[in-house]
Formats: sequence, structure tokens, C-alpha cells
Amino acid sequence: MITKDTSGRESSKIVRVLKFLRVKWVLVVAAFSIVMATLGWIIYDVSPLHPVREIALRQEQETFRHKLIQRHLSLGNDFLSIGQLDAARYEFNQVKELDPYNIEAWFGLLKAAVFQPIDAKDYDPEIAHRRLSAILDERPDDSHALAFLGEVYRTIDEETALSYYKKALENNPGNAIAYFGKGVVYDTQGKTDEAIAMYKKASDISPWNQTFLNNLAYQHYLRGEYYTAESLYLLLLRLDGRFLLSYYMLANTQLMLGDQATAKKNLLNLEELIRYGSTFDLPRNRGGWLFHLDLMPSITFYSQQEKIAYARYLMGLTEFLNGNIQVCRNHIEEVKKLDLTTEQLYDVLFLVWDNIEELKKSQPGWVSMLTSFEVLIH
Repeated sequence: MITKDTSGRESSKIVRVLKFLRVKWVLVVAAFSIVMATLGWIIYDVSPLHPVREIALRQEQETFRHKLIQRHLSLGNDFLSIGQLDAARYEFNQVKELDPYNIEAWFGLLKAAVFQPIDAKDYDPEIAHRRLSAILDERPDDSHALAFLGEVYRTIDEETALSYYKKALENNPGNAIAYFGKGVVYDTQGKTDEAIAMYKKASDISPWNQTFLNNLAYQHYLRGEYYTAESLYLLLLRLDGRFLLSYYMLANTQLMLGDQATAKKNLLNLEELIRYGSTFDLPRNRGGWLFHLDLMPSITFYSQQEKIAYARYLMGLTEFLNGNIQVCRNHIEEVKKLDLTTEQLYDVLFLVWDNIEELKKSQPGWVSMLTSFEVLIH
């Protein structure tokens, strides 16, 4: 029986295959990889594009993280410019969580810490000056530090304060604190036109800032623009119904407009609030209240007793104009129970008399009643 020798044929096939693999090994490996990747995708749901997608996702996350950092930094600096230091601290701390070594965040937190006691009017001027100077040594054009240095100088040297506010605004026209500070200086100098312009600029940057709005409203009140003043005081109370000074000035404004009934309603709300002494502990109610007078340059109420005494006289006057003489007397008796020094009492009475003189001008028909009220409080 004759048999065929196939070993040579088979070995030649193996040789050809080996030659093919040696020449086309790249294609073979690629094909094998594609097959295995396809099997992995089908069996294990693992895409061959997964590493590429992961890189793209990481890049997208990093881009988004960078945008968040810039947004928080921008907000933090904006809050510094309008004096919202707690909000600024929050934004800078958010940046620290995203980037613990971010220099701008640490610098923002440093500024907020230095500015806080100045803003609260509870600081040593020399310490504040040295700390602000240290910031300016590092960054001479820092608008926030320049503005708060103006705040330090405002009660010491008004012209120097104005120069710092000017520098702050040259470096950042959006610095509302600097505009407001200039307004306060002009206000104390009796430059009402300049003061109202600065308060307006500050309020345009920060439309719901109660401090800015309060000073702007008061300037309109002093100019006899009572309807504008009334609308601003009403806005202040919508923003925060615990802002005590707004009740006083809203009632005064409404009396100037001849609306003693509405003034009484607002003062009843005020009376409800002052029954709770804690309301005076709120930061917005704690500081000094400055009033301009025709009889003297100005007076400032710092103590709670002075503020309550003025409220009682306003309530008494309003009740008198509404024909409630006995209720008026009750309010005047309440003043006698307060622990006021003679000087404090005279300051309160001078302000009341000044209000009465303005009322006589705006409401000539009330002259007789107002004169009778003056006799009563004497």
C-alpha cells in the first residue's frame, strides 16, 4: 500500500504562516487586540475608549474646578468691596477647599480678618494701621486695603482719608466702601451735594446694602425730598424689619409729609421692637446714630437709653398730633424712667426741637399744636 508523505507539506504551511506573522505581526497584534477588546466590551461592558474618556473627563473636571475657583475668588473680592466680610470669608474658604494652596484665597482671608474690627468700629488705630500697611507693602495697589486705611483715617484726618479713598477707587472703580467713606467725610463737612453723590454711587454698586441706603435716604430727608426718602426707608424695612433707625426716620419723613396716622403705625412697630432690648444688640442697631441739626452742627446717639428716649418723644409727638394727649404724656413719663445724664437728655431734646422746627416749615397748619407740644415737654 502506497502512502503520501504529508509532513513536508504541513511543515511548509507552518513556515509560510511564520513568515506571514514575521512580516505582518503588527497587523496580527492589532487584529488580536481588536478582537479581545470587542470581546471585553461585549462580555464585561468595558469600552476600549474608556482610558480616552477618562482623560477627557478629568480634563473637564479640572476646567470646571478652575472656573469654580475663579468664581469664588471674584465673589469674595466683590464682597470685600461692599463690606460683606462674612460672605467674603465664606467664598475664600470655598477656594481653599478646592485648592488648599491658593495664594489669593489666603490673602483674601487675611484682608477680611484685618478689616473685621475696623468695620465693627472696635479696633486700635495703630494696630489696624500697621496691619493694613503690611498688606500694602506686599501689594501697594490693593484697593480694599487702601479703602480700609481711609476708614482708619476718617476720624483722625479727613483729608488723608479722602486721599486713600481716591487711590482705592483709581485701582478699583467698583469699591463701594471707598465711595461710601468719601460720602461720610463730605457728610460731616456739610457738603451735602457731594455726600449724596457718593452714597448714590455706593448704593448703585450694592443696591440692598442697608448702611448705604440709610445714609442716602437721610440725605434726601435733609434736602426736603421726603417722598424719595420715604420710599428708601420703606425699602430698608422690607430688607430688614429690625433696622430700628429706619422706623425713626420713616416716621419723621411721614410727619413732614403730613401723614401722622401712618407715622403712628410705624412707631407702634418700633415700640414693639424696643421692648426687647436684644434688638439693640444687632450690629446694625449698635453703632452711633448721627443726626444733623440747624441749632448745632450734629449730635450722635451712642447709648441705648438715648435711642429709646428719642423714640419715646417721637411717639409722644405723633400721638399728640393724632389727638391722643394722655398717651403722649405716658410716653414722656417713660423718658423720665431712663437712666439719662443731663447732657444726654439735652441732646435728645435738641433733636426733638429741631424736628419740630422743620415740621413747622413743612406743615404750617400744625404750628399751634407743635407749640403746645413744646410747652408739654418743657
